[in-house]
Amino acid sequence: MASGIRVLFSPLFENSTGPRVVYGGSLRLGYFGSRSEVGKFEGERSAQLTFFARFLKTSDQECAPFKSFALLTGQLSRRSKELSYRFETDTSVVHTEPLAEDPLELELHYAAQFPTHQTTGDRVKRLYLPEVPAGALYLEVGVDLEVDGALESMHRQNDVLDVPLRFLQAKARVSADEQAATLVAAARSGKPFCEECAKARNERVSR
Repeated sequence: MASGIRVLFSPLFENSTGPRVVYGGSLRLGYFGSRSEVGKFEGERSAQLTFFARFLKTSDQECAPFKSFALLTGQLSRRSKELSYRFETDTSVVHTEPLAEDPLELELHYAAQFPTHQTTGDRVKRLYLPEVPAGALYLEVGVDLEVDGALESMHRQNDVLDVPLRFLQAKARVSADEQAATLVAAARSGKPFCEECAKARNERVSR
């Protein structure tokens, strides 16, 4: 039932005067070639986005395999060739690979074709990455699109997000340091805070 629908995955860049740091990706849907050439799928179908990752030691390495690590389900609608992908209110990104203790994360943004993403909150806006292999310097993230259980377009046909890991790792360290500083300041002020916050503070400060 392929209809020529593809996933476009554009990088999100940190606003900075320094290196262009990729901190996430923006998802939207499109077509291969002319819309007049696509199939006649109309109406609404169950759909799934499956995220794949591969870690590289050099930017031109080709032999490392892609491996699926997360998925996101919804309903794909096509009416008069206009595409829409809707999430249920309890939808979340399901991570299918074990996560590191402090996993790196990518932020997900969505085009207007995903009209319900705001109702699901952070559950569809954070993509946690598998554990980074020793020596890896680059990350590539791709997306498969399945419709009614059939592969519509695969990650090698869709856009692939290129992420230099050292900038993402540096950003994560800064975020952890800022969180630790906030918790320490709260403790010193004598204000009460929850047990989870205390535990997080102790773990962060001890590192």
